Amino acid sequence: MRRTFSLAMAWTISLALMVPLSTMKASAESNLTKTEEIIFRQMEAMRAGGTTIAGPGFIQIPPSQGENIFYTYGDSEMEVCVTVVSVLDQLVRISVGNSDYKTISPFRARSVCNTLGSLSKSRDVKLACPDNATSDCWAIWRVDKLSTIEPKTTPVTNNNQ
Repeated sequence: MRRTFSLAMAWTISLALMVPLSTMKASAESNLTKTEEIIFRQMEAMRAGGTTIAGPGFIQIPPSQGENIFYTYGDSEMEVCVTVVSVLDQLVRISVGNSDYKTISPFRARSVCNTLGSLSKSRDVKLACPDNATSDCWAIWRVDKLSTIEPKTTPVTNNNQ
């Protein structure tokens, strides 16, 4: 009888503790706005992988402005792919290295790949909000490295022999 009472009491206490935790979790989730919930879910989907070198990140850009989201400082060239998701109903523009700006439609994702670095190539990744945007552009981004291209060196020869 005593053992049955102890098990029943333990079960009741554990249920009582679970109810407030689930209630707190539900209330915390309900405090998110619809936009915050969309951003949260898309950040989950864009989580870093084995080749990710930057991000995932979130950025809010005012109309007709741009932001650098990545820059490489090394001497080597680096092949990268940048994936961007336009979160709201505004277009987002992306430039990787020397590439022309590519447009990402609202609520869509796009990957743009290019080589960064060296003297003749740009070293940065830029996101921009178009001039005709009616509100800020929101985007989630991630940079993945495909490969590194080491600079070519000229062999040193000894002409004194």
